[in-house]
Amino acid sequence: SVDYEGNIFDCDFNQMESLPARTPDGQPVTVRHLLEAESLDVIETVATKPYCYGCTAGSGSSCGGALS
Repeated sequence: SVDYEGNIFDCDFNQMESLPARTPDGQPVTVRHLLEAESLDVIETVATKPYCYGCTAGSGSSCGGALS
């Protein structure tokens, strides 16, 4: 998900919680970071919260991801 300022979020829920994706050094990831890196590898860790379990159980949004 991307907000109007170019900040990148792991999912819509994280965007609503103002929990941006972060670079390995802790900076919020922006569209600029992705364009400069030409890769999604600048996002090392996906931010998770208790609401993520709804998606991983198939009862949330269309994410369908898995927590390991």
